[in-house]
Amino acid sequence: MRTSTHQQISRSALFVQLTYASMIVLWQLVGVLLIESGARAPGPSASLATAGLAGLIGATLAFSHSRLPRLFLALSLFSGLSAALALANAITGEANLWPSVWTRLLGAIINVVGVTGAILAVVSFANAGASPPKAELDSAG
Repeated sequence: MRTSTHQQISRSALFVQLTYASMIVLWQLVGVLLIESGARAPGPSASLATAGLAGLIGATLAFSHSRLPRLFLALSLFSGLSAALALANAITGEANLWPSVWTRLLGAIINVVGVTGAILAVVSFANAGASPPKAELDSAG
């Protein structure tokens, strides 16, 4: 059986969102460890609370994906907005907030992943109620 475009986008949205949440958890944990060892975090801040929140959001996204699509959308929008704000900071923030241009660029790339995941979730949600194309209806009957 062929997977619908909506299902493909929906699964892609979940995959990208979970990838983003995992990258945020890792980024924050590395930052905390670096600070504990006397070095600078890779970005403007590092927090165990942020790592925990990202992990919780990722787990809730995975749970709500097919069970509670409105919750999935709401969390995706929250995550995407957070990513967009962090991306804006990476573009416009003071250069001395990052230890190097490379960590600044990596942080920006991570947040582009987050924005992309949110966009995919919105597209998936918008397509959920759409009628299948006429060709699919003709082949079904």
